[in-house]
Amino acid sequence: MSQDLPNIAHLNARLAADNHRVNMWVDGLVERIDKIVDATMRSDWMEVKRLSVFIARSSAIYGYPLLAENADRLASASEQQDETEIKRGVLKLIGAAGRARKPVQ
Repeated sequence: MSQDLPNIAHLNARLAADNHRVNMWVDGLVERIDKIVDATMRSDWMEVKRLSVFIARSSAIYGYPLLAENADRLASASEQQDETEIKRGVLKLIGAAGRARKPVQ
């Protein structure tokens, strides 16, 4: 007795599309973090917060909790306009983004 196997081609296509979307988002981190660095240098705390909130929310959605946590802390420091914590947060965010971009071995 032969049993028909389910057609999983649509699942494979969806996984490939999701993987592509996540990879594009990770590749875009450099540009977004560059914008955060530029905003920090201008002391534009509202822009630092806006960009940090975006990274925090999207990182959580795409499965990067450490990146989300660091971006969330940076957003909080930006809201408080604590320049020392903002600069520390930018450095931590850069490190977390570097780890997120590192290919899985």
